[in-house]
This record gives sequence, structure tokens and C-alpha cells, in this order.
Amino acid sequence: INMGILRDNISKNISKFRKNAGLSQKQLADMLNIKASRISNWEQGANTPDIEILFELCRVFDIPIDRIYNSDDDIENLKFINYIRYLEEADFTLEQDEEDREYNRYEIIHPQYGTVSILTQGEIEYLLERILNDGDFYRERYIKDRLQLELLPQKQQNK
Repeated sequence: INMGILRDNISKNISKFRKNAGLSQKQLADMLNIKASRISNWEQGANTPDIEILFELCRVFDIPIDRIYNSDDDIENLKFINYIRYLEEADFTLEQDEEDREYNRYEIIHPQYGTVSILTQGEIEYLLERILNDGDFYRERYIKDRLQLELLPQKQQNK
């Protein structure tokens, strides 16, 4: 881990999350019982908060700890890596040649059918987000139906 990049990410994120929360440096400092100059130093990258303060910042901003030290690019990359795992679990592999890399696209290959599609990273993300959202919908529907089956009198269900 490059500590310089980590420190830069932390300083940018403290500033970003503080502004997103609509807090001044003084307001945030008051919430943490510290001097406002410390917030300023963190945001300028002069130094970084200790681990206890980092956790307190995450509580104030209502974010998981990894959001304070990762860049937005890191988070998007992690999400895409998870999407690739879903594809691999469904027996698909992704390949890229030099031209594919240039256009940020992937050849989607199935062992039985060969190349089934060529999609950009954005198209893959859109497809997986749609599927995952549908999964949430169907899971919620299943839970609702199952609860009704378990709890409602039988004659009510047949209406």
C-alpha cells in the first residue's frame, strides 16, 4: 500500500464527506471535540487522523471505514470485480485483446457456446445492476408470499 496515496485519499474524502454532510470545518471539529485547525490539516494532507478519529469520522459521515481511505475509482473497480465474479460463477469467462482494452470492452465466452457477446464495462455493469435489482425484487416478493402462506388462514389465500 502506497502511504502517500492513502493519505491523499483520506484528505480528499474527509473534505468531500464533510461538504456532502453540509458541515463546516468548525462544526465537524466540535462534533469530534477537537480544534478546527486539525480538520484543516487533514484536508490539506499535512497529517492524518489517528484510527480512533477515523472511526468516529465514519460514524459521523455514516459510511463504512473503507470509504474513508479508498478513492471513488477503487470502489468502482471493486464493484466491477464483483460483477466479474458473478459472471464466472455462471460459467462465463471474460477476455480482452489489445483493441478490446482500448475500447474498454470484453468478450463474454461460455464453454459450450463460445463467444456469446462483446460488451463494454458499462454494459456489463448495467446488466448486472439490473439483474441484482430484479433479484432483490423477487426475493422480497418471495418473502411476502411465504409470510402470507404461513400466517394467513388458508381460505384468505385462495381469494
